[in-house]
Amino acid sequence: MIPEAEIGFKRLVKLAPEIKRRFPWAIALKLSGSLGDNQYFETNLDGVQICSDYDVVILVDKIPNKEEVKELIRLLKTPCLNSDIEKKLLANIDVKIFTVNFPAHHKMRIPSVFNSNETVWRHLIGGKPVFGEEIFKKYSVADNKKIRWALVERHKKRKKAFDLYAHAGFLLRIAKILGRNDIVKEIIETVKKYKDFHTISDWQLEEFKRKIEEIEKKLHFQL
Repeated sequence: MIPEAEIGFKRLVKLAPEIKRRFPWAIALKLSGSLGDNQYFETNLDGVQICSDYDVVILVDKIPNKEEVKELIRLLKTPCLNSDIEKKLLANIDVKIFTVNFPAHHKMRIPSVFNSNETVWRHLIGGKPVFGEEIFKKYSVADNKKIRWALVERHKKRKKAFDLYAHAGFLLRIAKILGRNDIVKEIIETVKKYKDFHTISDWQLEEFKRKIEEIEKKLHFQL
């Protein structure tokens, strides 16, 4: 496993006994997202950090109250390995809590405790369970081809964002060489605006691309 995935999983294993003891309604825990698939993306443009989330997914068999949720998240955010990598991951931790105590339509939707419109299907594919593996398997949608292709499209869109970040980094270097501090500032502000590739929409991607093209023209380059 890559170091980020190893640390991300190791700390969940360490916290698992206390989670089970204090929150018995938490019936399954998983390292999900990119880290759960042993991948991690990170780049930094003059202090603007762009990186993978530390996705943690929990399935529960009841609807916990607000204070219980806060306590669970507080525990999951508590450092326990004294590691610089852990600190980096915790800065971008994204805890998702979903209840199975709800009618699920063809195993394709489990409501979020936070947001009833949020779906969990993409987190039921892949990842690395800490406990409750059989429960994740019960609700798995790994054999659903439509969902798999939807996930492929999601990552194709992310690649477009990654390509734009890389090109922004190239333009940033050129602007610095040419002493164009005004453009340096413009690039940094642009990247800040569109740095969340996890939620970026198609229209935001087009807007981001147009902005990068405009900046490039100011430097007399062409895509």
